Amino acid sequence: MKQYLSQQYKNTISKYKKFKARFEKTVQNGVSNKKRRDLVQRLRKLYSQITRLETQLKLAVSAGTLSLMLTALPNNSVVAQNLPVNKYKYFQRELGLPEGDYVQQSSPVYPTFVDLDNDGDKDLVLGLYSGGALFYQKNVDDETGKDKYTLIPNDNDASPFKGLDLSSYPYFSPSFADVDNDGDLDMIAGYVDGYALVTLFKNVNGKFVAFSGDANPFKNVQFYSYIAAGGTRPEMIDVDNDGDLDLFVSGCDPDKSTIVVKYYENDGENTGVFIERTGTANPLNNVSISSGYGYGSLTFADVDNDGDLDAFVGEKLGSIYEYKNNGDNTFANGVLHPTLSFTGGNEYCPTPAFNDMDGDGDLDAIIGDKFLATLPYAKNNGSGVFTKTNDINAVTDFLVNDPPSLVLERLSSTAIADIDKDGDQDFITIDFYGEIRYFSSNGDNTFEEITTGSPFATISGANYIPAADFADMDGDGDQDLVIKDYYTNTPKYYQNNGTTFVELTGASNPFNGISIVGFAGLDIVDLDNDGDFDLLAGDATGFKLFINGGTSFSLATGAADPFASIFTGITTGNRYVSPNLVDMDGDGDLDLVFGVFNNLENPTTTVTPDFVNTKIHYFLNDGGVYKRVSDTDSPFSMTVARFGTPKFGDLDGDEDLDMFVGEFAGAARVRFFERAGNNFCAKIDEIRHKIAVNENYTFLSQEFKDVYNDEPDTKYKDFPKIKIVTSPQFGVLKAAGNTVNSGEEINYSDLGELVYVPNKDYTGIDAFTWAAFDPVGQCYSAASYARFGIGVDVTALDDELDKYIKVYPNPTEGSFNIAFDKILNGKIELKLYNAVGALLKTYSYENPSDIQAINLESMPKGLYVLRVNNDGKIGSIKVIKD
Repeated sequence: MKQYLSQQYKNTISKYKKFKARFEKTVQNGVSNKKRRDLVQRLRKLYSQITRLETQLKLAVSAGTLSLMLTALPNNSVVAQNLPVNKYKYFQRELGLPEGDYVQQSSPVYPTFVDLDNDGDKDLVLGLYSGGALFYQKNVDDETGKDKYTLIPNDNDASPFKGLDLSSYPYFSPSFADVDNDGDLDMIAGYVDGYALVTLFKNVNGKFVAFSGDANPFKNVQFYSYIAAGGTRPEMIDVDNDGDLDLFVSGCDPDKSTIVVKYYENDGENTGVFIERTGTANPLNNVSISSGYGYGSLTFADVDNDGDLDAFVGEKLGSIYEYKNNGDNTFANGVLHPTLSFTGGNEYCPTPAFNDMDGDGDLDAIIGDKFLATLPYAKNNGSGVFTKTNDINAVTDFLVNDPPSLVLERLSSTAIADIDKDGDQDFITIDFYGEIRYFSSNGDNTFEEITTGSPFATISGANYIPAADFADMDGDGDQDLVIKDYYTNTPKYYQNNGTTFVELTGASNPFNGISIVGFAGLDIVDLDNDGDFDLLAGDATGFKLFINGGTSFSLATGAADPFASIFTGITTGNRYVSPNLVDMDGDGDLDLVFGVFNNLENPTTTVTPDFVNTKIHYFLNDGGVYKRVSDTDSPFSMTVARFGTPKFGDLDGDEDLDMFVGEFAGAARVRFFERAGNNFCAKIDEIRHKIAVNENYTFLSQEFKDVYNDEPDTKYKDFPKIKIVTSPQFGVLKAAGNTVNSGEEINYSDLGELVYVPNKDYTGIDAFTWAAFDPVGQCYSAASYARFGIGVDVTALDDELDKYIKVYPNPTEGSFNIAFDKILNGKIELKLYNAVGALLKTYSYENPSDIQAINLESMPKGLYVLRVNNDGKIGSIKVIKD
């Protein structure tokens, strides 16, 4: 069946190329609209067949050799654009998931209350296990008069975390204090990087700036850490009453099972020197909680309202101990707090944060945890007795992931396929213990989790530390599932019978005879292009390629294995990889993308592994030789906790390869990365303004971004700068008082200083043209207008005929032809304008069939606009002469 599908795929491509060539030739030679529509219909039908076959054959959907040829379909352009290649990147996005308990579950959260916007009330900051922080700004609701907390996105100017990359700080546990005594609050944060550490982020004009290395006054703070221990929790108070802030840090003892608190005395105001005090010199030396886990949290608060700060220490299984302040900044032995603690033995990992949430004068608590689906709210009855609830009022309803992501137990593997055969990409997730969750695509970048009637119900939980992939192994048109179980050397084969997946063993398993030890990532693909599926795996010894000989698989060795040299020199036990073979660059062959169980700058040469913040590596297929793409040129800039498990598919339906990345950690995320760029430079629309005679106009930066319209690729990208292509004819542009000429670039941050100044007493239309820079494609857009009506109305150049007008070739070196995707009747008037709106020529025809090619050979290079009037219906198109 696979061989048949492969041949059908090749035949369909051949037909597509033939009809496309015929289509372009007939358009250039002149063709009736009916004939044109018939050819377009046939091309679209062939395109749909190619896409469907690519999915069945596990080829890179619309990212292969046809990616440029297909730009004519479904777009309105009839000729493929001459575009730069390999200009794309991957950006983490919110996946359209329904609300559910997976939003936070298994992700430790570290809350703290602090007034970061200097308005006199305390906002909420949440530190995240995955690295990062969320800012909930406290305000008063104008309608209800009640307090409300609003999540301010980290790309918003109002967020104190804007521009701050915290992805390399897992177990991020922040607190706030004026460390440098300059009158504002700095951020002190615990995190894990091999050891559990503490670092400083200074407040610089309301934004936090990392101070690392020797600039970090806490560089010598170090605790042991491991996957179940978590990180450090720092808090600063003036415990010795000498007028400066000292540092307390909770963490685990060298035995990795006991929680302790270390004390670092501030050696003097603004010296940046903190000296560890031990034994009886440490006021919290009596903290020693043996719970079997080294995970501990620390918070100070005056809950009993006696004027001094007590200490609260949480441990992994839910207990919170209170250490009462004796009044002289020494602390009594810890006592289990009966109403703040959790029972049941689950891994809650509680971190309390205290604030008067209900305005009754005492301190309530919000508790960060990793077990419950919401942040528990504990109401204080006034005497230190707390009642926990998840829904006292809306003010305590917090979302703790931005963007939301799936979080699984210890391992997050994914597999992508059209499981329900409805034409879009669905996916499953599998955790450390083999639990399978099935998410069906709604076709609009949203997904529904299928629980009742899931075809995976009978096999969920049947594998340990698994990796999976889909392929139609039996050639019946649906996707079967292959899983590599840690304790089973032969990959397991689960046949899709339409309603359930059933394991076939022995000779019925097509992978029978293959032996892969331990954990191994899988990718099933026709690598040798012979019409059947091969298997690429990555276990502790590195890559293993099994070639399908038709009746059995054989291990490729020596020169037959193109992946043999990729891990040369790496310690054998650290060679785990999660491989993917996909056509990333659209050249028709399969490139290699993989996650690793170490953080290697270059897997071909580096021998020292680091298990935190691992990378996604990209090797380009160069004639069968796989060559590493540098970090600078790689589209994969993300880092992953411990072990990245990438999988590719068109998850958002925009005809390119998006990516899931799983990880190996206590709370393992499944993150969604959208591919953006796809070789297209930005597109921009017009800017239009009406102003009075002798009135200047000052631009807003945002109005340039508002017309940056190349959806979906540019919708998430930063907009760094523009270029002025042609200057105004009846005025000037100025920035910071200086004249801006054609060819000059202006950074986005400076566009708010750009001013258009019309000539004195001028009345009429004026314009300049500009282009936007695409940071992914590393190119400028085609130019567009900024048009002004000075004392007159200014209307859009584009109108109802715009989408039907076609010109070719465009760009042109001389003449261009004109065609329409709509039957037009009656007189046609064509007007050709230059970039500033000056009329150059007018052409009139009694019938559309009389239209002749327009010759620009005598015109200078640049942008032109062709204006079409068909009995009052107006349209226009931009033409570029090279």
